Amino acid sequence: MSCLVCKKCGADINETIKFCPNCGAHIIHDRSIPINKESISDITLPFNKIVVEDSNNLKVKVIPKTIKFKRKGLIITIGFFMIFLLVGVTVYNMFFKNVANKIVNVPIKKLSQNKQSSTKGKNNNTNLNVIKNTKNQLKNLLKYYTTYSAQAINTNNISLIYPYVVSGSDLYKDQQSYIPSTYKAGIKINIISANITNYNISEDKKSGSINTSLVYNIIAKDGTSSNKVFNYVYEFQYNDSTSNYQFVRFK
Repeated sequence: MSCLVCKKCGADINETIKFCPNCGAHIIHDRSIPINKESISDITLPFNKIVVEDSNNLKVKVIPKTIKFKRKGLIITIGFFMIFLLVGVTVYNMFFKNVANKIVNVPIKKLSQNKQSSTKGKNNNTNLNVIKNTKNQLKNLLKYYTTYSAQAINTNNISLIYPYVVSGSDLYKDQQSYIPSTYKAGIKINIISANITNYNISEDKKSGSINTSLVYNIIAKDGTSSNKVFNYVYEFQYNDSTSNYQFVRFK
């Protein structure tokens, strides 16, 4: 078994070891092979390449095939990586990018339709709220009118109904004669219930009519009393000066 000399510390070492036992230096083994000049062409060892290092001493250095295999493997790996990258970019452009565009770029027509639907829905909600508010005002109008018209009869004070009746209207004129005459007859009335059974409201909410069901307790001059139901249709209109609804006539 031959020995080598450590190039760092100069110690004799075995040629099979990889590190110097004296200094720990890494041992690089010389793969040069001394051969005769005439036998260079007869080398059949499994080497891929022969390099002449010393032409005088006919000392050559050989490169094993494993090095070539490593280089070839690296090239193949890089090739596969490039192919994979190219395929990935192609798939992204063909599929994912189109999907992203469809998600982000919503068609303008669809957005316009959604906006119109939203606006229409808001308008419908607004209109429903206006109608609801109008009905509540009419309920209050009927409630106050029937209450104060009964008090006007019992006290012979027609002014109690003025806020709820259009001045100069048919209902206004009827009550001017009805209230004093009923009072003189000694009749007293009390409202028991006043309900609206149907609404007929104009599109501009400025006028219309309501069907009502009224229950009165009527006390005669001799003290006898009875409950009577009246089904009247009251016509109304909106008074811009007072911002309230008022009755015009009834039938």
